[in-house]
Amino acid sequence: MQMFQETLLAFRVEPEKMEVIRRLCAELGIKAVEIRKAENGNAEEQAPLGLLAGARDWMNPLLAGNRREPGPITEEMLVFAGFSDGLLDLFLKKLRQNQAAVSLKAVLTEQNAVWNAGQLQEELKQEREAFLKAAFKR
Repeated sequence: MQMFQETLLAFRVEPEKMEVIRRLCAELGIKAVEIRKAENGNAEEQAPLGLLAGARDWMNPLLAGNRREPGPITEEMLVFAGFSDGLLDLFLKKLRQNQAAVSLKAVLTEQNAVWNAGQLQEELKQEREAFLKAAFKR
């Protein structure tokens, strides 16, 4: 996916954590896009993630018909767009060092670029639940 600049989408992140995230993004040359909870719904939460991240080729024609109904955004979530592996590792390390961890995180891909935030959050929650079930079976 072609990006103009490394971009971090931050959904419903607590203000204190968001300050840390903004500072880290500024230090590392990352564009931070904060999407806050709106009182009467949030059009940004319904927009395709690729569009919010500024990806030039976010529309995957094979998935354009994806019309799953999203659930509400209930947790903090970060979406990393255009990050190299090294930059992603560095950012996550600095996030932990600053005690500003966010549990739901994803990398923007061609498959999820057409999803909105609610759809991605639903998928991430299902993955977390499956991981926890498998971990407790050991």
